[in-house]
Amino acid sequence: MSDVKNLMVFVGIVALALAIFLPFIFIWSINTLFGLSIAYGFWEWLAAFCLTSFLSVRHINSFKNNS
Repeated sequence: MSDVKNLMVFVGIVALALAIFLPFIFIWSINTLFGLSIAYGFWEWLAAFCLTSFLSVRHINSFKNNS
């Protein structure tokens, strides 16, 4: 039972790390691809987080509707 709990804690930590770092990676990729100068700050992170969350939820919902 301890192994399952450790795995769940690990998965939770990885999910939290992805939730924190993926918006920064999104901003970096947009800056790199399109030559923009978007700053790296809290509000930019929040905007990228909302945008990526919206797009992933839309993708998941469309996947559920097709099956």
